[in-house]
Amino acid sequence: MVIKNNKVDIFSHLFQFSQNVDVQGFILKLFPSVGDQVVVQISLMIINALSKIKSVILNSLVELLLNF
Repeated sequence: MVIKNNKVDIFSHLFQFSQNVDVQGFILKLFPSVGDQVVVQISLMIINALSKIKSVILNSLVELLLNF
């Protein structure tokens, strides 16, 4: 029971973190001299990857809760 609660907490924190990430700000700090179009393209790639990760997290959480 403790292990399952810890997994839920980890999934919850990862999901909240992914919701609050400032992707464009992060890209601009890493590459301050790139153009706006490059920032948008890189941001979209990162947001897409985060969306896939969130999907895996939510699917795992649902599976965990159904097996509880």
